[in-house]
Amino acid sequence: MNSAEHVMDFLAWLTTRKEVSNFGSNINAAPAVQIFEEYAKFKKLPEISENYGKEDYNEFAEARDIMREHFLAEQGTGGITSAYVSNIAMYLFDRISLSNETANELAVGLMQLIFGDEITITKTGNQGPMEEAIDA
Repeated sequence: MNSAEHVMDFLAWLTTRKEVSNFGSNINAAPAVQIFEEYAKFKKLPEISENYGKEDYNEFAEARDIMREHFLAEQGTGGITSAYVSNIAMYLFDRISLSNETANELAVGLMQLIFGDEITITKTGNQGPMEEAIDA
């Protein structure tokens, strides 16, 4: 079976279980992993290798580091960092109805979480409502 067929087979196998299983973004993933391990044992699938996901992680880390270099080089009003923060803040403002200040604080926090605490945005006092960047 190819990967897609294994996924479909796993979903079909779930319907044979007496227990009800909930999956989603607000639910701990550990039970889902345990259920899959039960399925894998039932199907006699090979164990997951130690290298699973490392290649993808390394590609992500490399891309993140390249972006981080550009963000650090172009901080301040009008730079790429400010543009990214503004776009994230606008999304939060529009979708979740956060205040400008809260949306900008969260946007800067997200950028710092992903790219490092050195990411800062400097206030100039001339920015429009969604460009109200904050001092990190």
